[in-house]
Amino acid sequence: ALSREAEVTVANFNNADMSDKFVYIMIYFRFLPYVIISAFMNTLCPVLLAMGKRDIRYRTNCSGIRPGSYTAQIIAGSTVFLFGVWLVFMAAGFLLYGGAMTSGLWLAVLNSFVFSLFAAMLTIFVVEFEPPATMVNVITQVVSLGMSFLCGVFVDQSMLGDGVLAVARFLPAYWYIRVNRMIEGSEAFDTNTVILALSIQLGFAAVMAILTVLVRKARYTGKTVAAI
Repeated sequence: ALSREAEVTVANFNNADMSDKFVYIMIYFRFLPYVIISAFMNTLCPVLLAMGKRDIRYRTNCSGIRPGSYTAQIIAGSTVFLFGVWLVFMAAGFLLYGGAMTSGLWLAVLNSFVFSLFAAMLTIFVVEFEPPATMVNVITQVVSLGMSFLCGVFVDQSMLGDGVLAVARFLPAYWYIRVNRMIEGSEAFDTNTVILALSIQLGFAAVMAILTVLVRKARYTGKTVAAI
C-alpha cells in the first residue's frame, strides 16, 4: 500500500494564477476567527467584569443613566475597541503579506470585520452572566476552539462530514469560512452566497446585542425589585 502513488487533484475555481503572497494572506484570514474571538474575550471580559462589580454597578444605578443607555454605551465602547484591534490585525496581515491587493482581498477584509462585530457582541453577552475571572479563559477556549474545529478553521470544510457541517451552519464562523473559501478559489464564487453569508454573520451579531439588552434589563429589574 505504501509503494502505491495516489493521484491528487486540488480544485481551484480561480481562473487567475494566485501569487504566493495571496495564498499566504488568505491562510492568515482563514485562522482569524480563532484569534479574534480569543483576543476579544481575553481583553474585553476582564474590563467589563471590573465595570460590573457590585460597588461600581450600584453607583451607576444610582446615577441618572438609564440601563438602556448604559448598555448602549458599553456596546458602542466595545465596538470602538473592536475596530482598533481589528485594524491591528489588518495592518499585521498587510505588513507580512502585502502586495496582494485584489478585489477578493478587500472582500476578505470586509468579511473579517463583520465577523469581528459578532465576536465583540458575543463577548459582551458572555459578560452579562458575570463568569468568574478564572473561568473567562475556559469559556474563551471552548467557544473559539469549538467553533474553529466545527466550522472549518483548523480543518477544511471539504474534509468535514455532513453531520458536522449541518451543525456548523448554525454558527457564524461557518459562513465566514465559506466566503474565505470562495475568495481563495476552493469553492465556486457566488455573489448571492457571499451576501447571504455576510448577512447571517451580521444577524448573529444583532441577536447577541438584543440578548445582551434583554439579559441586562432582566437582571437590573430583578435586583431593583429585590432591593425594594
